[in-house]
Amino acid sequence: KKRMSEIWDKLYIDLDETCSHRFRSAEDINQYIFRFWNILTGKFHPTNFDKYAKFIAINDDNVRIAEKVIKEQKIKILCINDSKNVQNFDKIKNTINTALEEIFPEKSSFEL
Repeated sequence: KKRMSEIWDKLYIDLDETCSHRFRSAEDINQYIFRFWNILTGKFHPTNFDKYAKFIAINDDNVRIAEKVIKEQKIKILCINDSKNVQNFDKIKNTINTALEEIFPEKSSFEL
């Protein structure tokens, strides 16, 4: 949080402009600014994300793995990305949405 505040103070105009856009544009600053800032200023500390994060390039063969990870809620960070190996998009979408609805039955204030 401290580093984010530091970066925000130095790049306020650019970050504020980015936040004002409903959709991304080519001129926007993305989240990598925080990562690269830390690397370039020597404040980067490597960590093993496997302890608390998982990435799944979703496809017909691993959708049940993603469903299980969602329902178990043991992983703090889950990134589900699309892949070129999706044959049955609607089935995958329904499986993921159903799992998420089980653990998040109420809409967030951002969805209202």
